[in-house]
Amino acid sequence: MSSVFTHTVQKLLFGVAFLLALTANADQYPDHAKSTRTTVTVNIIWLPTFEAVHAICTFMHETQQGVVGCFNPATNTIYAVEPESFNDHFHLEILGHEFWHALGAQHPPY
Repeated sequence: MSSVFTHTVQKLLFGVAFLLALTANADQYPDHAKSTRTTVTVNIIWLPTFEAVHAICTFMHETQQGVVGCFNPATNTIYAVEPESFNDHFHLEILGHEFWHALGAQHPPY
């Protein structure tokens, strides 16, 4: 197993409980945006800037919205900017949000 993959998995495992807690944002998304899976294996690709994330995600999802992270279900890959620490709540919330998608949760239709 590559050291980059192992390092990424270790970070993910240590932060999963914390990340899931950060995804609770009832004001933004209704309760029916629930997960449909109990386990999932994901790949994470850290990109250096939000501009890089936006470029990849808008290409994949064909949207021009202000994207700061995304999940590709075809490859089980999350694209995001790497959090700097456990106190980096903004980046961790984005990562947790995308992980929630990996567990099957979808945005409700607007």
